[in-house]
Amino acid sequence: MKLKGSISIYLSIILIGVLLVVSVISESARINAVQTQSKGFAYMALDSVMAGYGKQIYDDYGILLVWEKEPVEEQVKKYIQANINMADLNLAGSNLMGTTLLSADVEEIEYATDKEGDGLTGQIISYMKYAGVLEAADTLLSRFKKYQKGSETENSDNEDVTDIVDKDSEELQDIVNNINKSITKLKDVTRLNQKISVVSQKTEKMTDTILSGDKVKDVQKFLKEYRELITELDMEASDVDSAIILIKRYERKKEQFLKENGYTSDAGDYIDDILKNLESVKDIIEDIEKLGVSDFNDIDSSNINTVITAVNNAETVKNKLKSLQVNEATEKDRENQSFYKRAKEFLNTGILSLVAENVSQLSNASISASNLPIQLKKTENTKSLLDNTKNKAILALYANMKFGNYLNLKNNSCLKYELEYIIGGECNDKDNLKKTVEKLVMARNLMNAAYLITDKVKMAEISAVAFSVATAMCLPFLEPAIKAVLIEAWSLAESVNDVKLLLRGEKIQLIKKSGNWRTSLKHLAASGNMQTGDKKGFNYVTYCEILIMLQDSHNCIYRIMDLMQVNIQNKYNKNFLMTKCFQKVKVKINFKTKLLFTAMPWTVKLLSDNEGAYEYSVECSKKY
Repeated sequence: MKLKGSISIYLSIILIGVLLVVSVISESARINAVQTQSKGFAYMALDSVMAGYGKQIYDDYGILLVWEKEPVEEQVKKYIQANINMADLNLAGSNLMGTTLLSADVEEIEYATDKEGDGLTGQIISYMKYAGVLEAADTLLSRFKKYQKGSETENSDNEDVTDIVDKDSEELQDIVNNINKSITKLKDVTRLNQKISVVSQKTEKMTDTILSGDKVKDVQKFLKEYRELITELDMEASDVDSAIILIKRYERKKEQFLKENGYTSDAGDYIDDILKNLESVKDIIEDIEKLGVSDFNDIDSSNINTVITAVNNAETVKNKLKSLQVNEATEKDRENQSFYKRAKEFLNTGILSLVAENVSQLSNASISASNLPIQLKKTENTKSLLDNTKNKAILALYANMKFGNYLNLKNNSCLKYELEYIIGGECNDKDNLKKTVEKLVMARNLMNAAYLITDKVKMAEISAVAFSVATAMCLPFLEPAIKAVLIEAWSLAESVNDVKLLLRGEKIQLIKKSGNWRTSLKHLAASGNMQTGDKKGFNYVTYCEILIMLQDSHNCIYRIMDLMQVNIQNKYNKNFLMTKCFQKVKVKINFKTKLLFTAMPWTVKLLSDNEGAYEYSVECSKKY
């Protein structure tokens, strides 16, 4: 009996150990299976969340984004709990999971507006690669490089060029006009000529008398006439001094004017010649007075030569005064001056009014600036996919593919000129078109001016007009500056005409030639009479794409997001916000599983720190 009892106890002990081992192994296998299934639930839940992308965004723009209408945590928990509930299969007691969802925490979420829009940029690049536009991107990149090379010439500033001519030039012209009045007065030597004639006749008689050996008669009458001549010369000397003072004032103002504007001129100045002549006249008059003929008591063979010298010097003074040159503008000069004024006005005219055929028919559409993604753009530049020039080209092509422009309006878009918005960034169509047109004109102006200065025929025409205008203005030293204004005005007129043709859908060659220069110097305001462009060249959209590539890349991607947002709001849901759309999410889900096959305290301790349950976490992430 004792033996039989000991065997029973022995077998019971072995059976308990076996059962314990089996329970532990079964529980471990069960927990491993539960963890695997929980991980599957987590990934399926996250897949379900990411599957809820905005169909309208994808259909319209080819971009996958989830609009976060409710917190991601709640969505994940809802999908996981549904899967846990389904594990029971409506058969009570058959669920071996025994799992409870504790929490779901979002560890990382990337919205479309995060990281300067780099995630969205990556999607756009991928979309365009699948759309098969890489060859087109290479073509655009080649055109962009050609544009950059063609625009390396420095661009002159319209305001700076015209300011050089305008600043203080009116005061200088007033001084020159006064100088011309003085010179005109000095040139009138009628009274002086009469005095000299009288004195010369008496001098000739005295010379004949002295040579014949007779005593000179009527010396006092001669000296009286001579003193009147000296008085006239003194009056002329006073006028000469006044003119010299005016000229020296002009020279000081001219020097100050050039220095302030950082401008130099080698142009000849007729006033310099006038000054030399006047100073010579002044010296001669002083020499006449030094001869002292007025103080003679008698005139004889000993001093008659002094008298003759004095009279001859007076004749020289008369001739020099009579030969003074006054700047006289011809009718042609005045006509050119009038044309020059119109050219300056043309430089200051609003570009849009020159380019657009009917400003009143332009779109007046606008959008509100509130809640636009561009407001989230950071000032500091960070590294991004758009640091690569080819990616910029791809972005520009995408913008052209998905958005409208002045020549190709999109239906149901809030702004009609969408490409222009990406370039200009204003909240209304007119301002965006104005900015785009100004940039296009500036771009064309660089290249047109670069060509114009190499065209000898056109530059000769400009030089002739500049000389004529400087003459009419009585400021010959301004001829180079006037020439610069004319170059700027003519290249601008050609640029305006180019952009007018672009806005009609024509093409314009990047680099000008004599055969496709369409404007004339004398009819700047009437530019654009030519109705056809070039057979080869860049069209309006290509220039817009190049301008987009020249923009701050982060500005472009944010403005693209602005357009997506306002258009989705207009067409589908007025509450839609890009700031609530995400494309990447990482979550951590916490589970708790009850122990099933063993609940022995030491076994529980082996499997979990929590008595009666096992807790674990699953991390998963998804990205478009």
